[in-house]
Amino acid sequence: MQVMDIIREKHRGASDNPGRFAAHTRAEADLALAEVTLQSAGGYGYTVVPGVLDSRARQALSEGQCVAFAVAVAERLDADTISVLVDTDGGDRICHAWVERPDGPEGRMVDSWGERDVTEYFDEFCDNRSEGCDDCDGCASGWGCDSPSDGEQGLDLRYIPVAQMREIESQPLGRGLPRQSWEDVRSFVEPLMKLVGER
Repeated sequence: MQVMDIIREKHRGASDNPGRFAAHTRAEADLALAEVTLQSAGGYGYTVVPGVLDSRARQALSEGQCVAFAVAVAERLDADTISVLVDTDGGDRICHAWVERPDGPEGRMVDSWGERDVTEYFDEFCDNRSEGCDDCDGCASGWGCDSPSDGEQGLDLRYIPVAQMREIESQPLGRGLPRQSWEDVRSFVEPLMKLVGER
């Protein structure tokens, strides 16, 4: 018998004091309500708990919800622009969005995985992109590489004002993005800031 089944059984009268288990039933209901599903670029859904920056949340925030997360981080850091890596092969599509720290050394980016060097990220992205271009599923997942000869071909780094990024779903550049979960994503900013630190 599962733990929650035992608690429910006791709550329903199998115990001398069923009222003492009422909090468990309430806690189970609260936990179920706290979970949300964030959509990824590949059409998958990640079930996450708002404010809990675990590996599932990091995946969701980097594989489809990166625009909403970058906007939330930019607002927190008081940044004016979002850095957007755009795939220009076959039309403009967003590969990834992040914030470059306005309060730190140049070339440091912040996304759901923390703070890191933009050049290292870009090199890693291009390496992964060129390795996955032999009729991979990447194009179907939103990367849109169309088999370039190297990972950098067809990529453009753009700096877009935060206000414009809020409207990205209604712009051509937002084509292919999943619905951005603007409010749910905001809950992951403070846990991230605790990890990357204030300046």
